[in-house]
Amino acid sequence: MENMDLLRNISFLKDLTTGELIKINILTENVSFSEGQEIMQEGAPCEALYIVKSGSVRIMKGGTHLETVGTGEPLGEIAFIDKGPRSASVVAATDTALIRLASDKFEQALAHDKELANKIYRSIIMTLCRRLRDATQALKIIPDYVMESYKNFENI
Repeated sequence: MENMDLLRNISFLKDLTTGELIKINILTENVSFSEGQEIMQEGAPCEALYIVKSGSVRIMKGGTHLETVGTGEPLGEIAFIDKGPRSASVVAATDTALIRLASDKFEQALAHDKELANKIYRSIIMTLCRRLRDATQALKIIPDYVMESYKNFENI
């Protein structure tokens, strides 16, 4: 039960009851990675969802560092949901402890509890929608940035 407090604070699990969280917690295992060790490889099939328990990880796309995330952040939820290949690689930025939720165990459990499945999938969808909205906002500034750069170049 050591992971319960962390699970309770994960955005897509926050609406679950204590009983529902216990059902999820039973399916998890704790895993550790050393600094620099690869956790997920871009393009690889998804076998699990991870939640950072301690430490931090670097999200990498095509060798480019996108962001660093730490305690409480989920990893790999896109491939976990759509069963597609990993969209990015993840490397331990420090010695890192993760909570691992295997896809097959999760699917089996949710097949027997449709109400829990609906709550979790809805929460994940809301999390992904928020991220998409944030990404869309970030993309809106690119044309202005390009035009400003072009104007600065013309003045040289």
